[in-house]
Amino acid sequence: MRPYSSLTMLGLLAFAAGVAAVEPTFGHVDGYSYDSITQNLIVQGWVCQRNNPNPIDVHIYAGGPYPAGTFVSYASPANASPNLGESFPGCGGDARRFNIAITPTMRAQYQGQTLYAYAFPAGSNAPMLDGSGLLRVPHRISAAIGDGVTDDTDTINGEIALGGVTYLPPGKTYLVTDRCMVTGCESPSFPSNGNRDRRVLLISNPGASPAPVEVIVDGTLFLARHTNSGSTGIEPAVTRQIGVIQVAHNSKNVTISGRGTIDGNAVNQKECCIGGVVLGGPALAPYSSGIDNVTVSGLTIRNTYNWPVTVDGANNVTLRDLKIYGGGNSVQFAHGTTNAHAYNLHIEDIHDIGFSFYNNVSYSSLENSVVLDASGAAIGVLADTVIPADTNQPVSHHITISGNETHRSRAGVDTLNANTVSGLNLYFSNITISNNKAYASLTHNYGINSCVGCSVSGNYSEGSGTGGKDITQIGRYVSGLYLSESQNVTISGNTFANEGQGENAYGYGAIVYTQANGNNIATSNITFSGNKFVDLQSTGTMVDRVAQAPPTPLVYTVSNSTDCGVLAAPNTCTNVP
Repeated sequence: MRPYSSLTMLGLLAFAAGVAAVEPTFGHVDGYSYDSITQNLIVQGWVCQRNNPNPIDVHIYAGGPYPAGTFVSYASPANASPNLGESFPGCGGDARRFNIAITPTMRAQYQGQTLYAYAFPAGSNAPMLDGSGLLRVPHRISAAIGDGVTDDTDTINGEIALGGVTYLPPGKTYLVTDRCMVTGCESPSFPSNGNRDRRVLLISNPGASPAPVEVIVDGTLFLARHTNSGSTGIEPAVTRQIGVIQVAHNSKNVTISGRGTIDGNAVNQKECCIGGVVLGGPALAPYSSGIDNVTVSGLTIRNTYNWPVTVDGANNVTLRDLKIYGGGNSVQFAHGTTNAHAYNLHIEDIHDIGFSFYNNVSYSSLENSVVLDASGAAIGVLADTVIPADTNQPVSHHITISGNETHRSRAGVDTLNANTVSGLNLYFSNITISNNKAYASLTHNYGINSCVGCSVSGNYSEGSGTGGKDITQIGRYVSGLYLSESQNVTISGNTFANEGQGENAYGYGAIVYTQANGNNIATSNITFSGNKFVDLQSTGTMVDRVAQAPPTPLVYTVSNSTDCGVLAAPNTCTNVP
């Protein structure tokens, strides 16, 4: 028999006596608030221990986790009542809010250091709270007016240029607009060398290994009407891009964070090319921007004339916990970006592809995100720009799209080569599309085009065709999956359900288009295995499981189908009833 410690024995006796076991303690560090009278920063969050009526202390450490970090302050007890309607995952009614003041003296002592929070209830081993390690103590609180009328651009730019951490407090609207950055910017005509260079808020942090720079936006950045990027939008030499916040060439170790909002005021803009957060530039073209180690997190970004977020030619980038509403162009990793990863994004109402891996992106991913109501694909791997070095090369490779959910877009998850120049043989490689859920796309929920060595596995598809007929789709047939001009692709373990919704649509589990159209490769070696095809509607809309395009509608529904349709060797198909 294994010996027990005295603490374990006490626990066993407690169970024997009918006493409830000590529940785990958990919680979250939400962010800052600011008291303009005391100039205290308030670390806010919540903590929970179910079935515990006793006080819970929360301790804050700076510069590292306990015990390496330095103790700063504590809330004792954390007992503030939650706000009405707040949700605390896994906790419910036992949540207590905490507020811990960081005074001006503490700010001066710990500026730039990261904060970690721990809970200390009775019987606890002082667990670290979620969200620890994300907040850094600001070097300065912005002196910008923030009344929504005063132009705060120069004030905020001056503070950012000082380095460290600049904090824009909540409850204020900071009006910002474009500023001329180079000689000749104000000339009446666009100079041929592209020097008409303008910015709004600019973060520049060059060097081999510069000290971190961060802008924490808890208020609202509101872009002034008719902001001018200095771009013709036509010729590459003068196609400039700006963001409400822009990270300059060769910048490193930058964080843009907070619980605030970037509002692009799109209805009052008329110039190309304006985004919310832009990592790269100023020229809008394939290039290496030299940008490395950047994180954008926590913000709401809305109403952008062009891209809500664009990452161009950068390395080692993280997007996390962003809420994005409305945009003229994609949220995107683009133009040679590598090692870029996006997690837990909510993207809605984009008048383009919702999230795009655009032109020569590698070793990058989008995971655990939701995309709704995009005019193009909800999520796309896209190439439509050709440079000579691209010929016979994978234009993007090693991309992971996993755990996402899409609704009501033109397509769900797509790889799409939109270049029409003959003979270039452009393709994507090693694209992994796994464990996603796609619903109600207009044409297809998953599209594989120009893909070599790609995998589509463990995904769920339902209700393609919702929204009516689309005359650009071959024969008006819609599908869970549409595949063309691809080689060595595995389609496995997916479920295709109730495809073929909408007006005049015939639904297929998958359509395989087997011939090249002149600028890409012939389809071959497509392996289907372990897929499920389901139509449980009283009047079925799926006419076949897998068909070669252009398909001929059959008279029976998928519930009566026993074959894989027409697939030429060396393709294989294994259906699951």
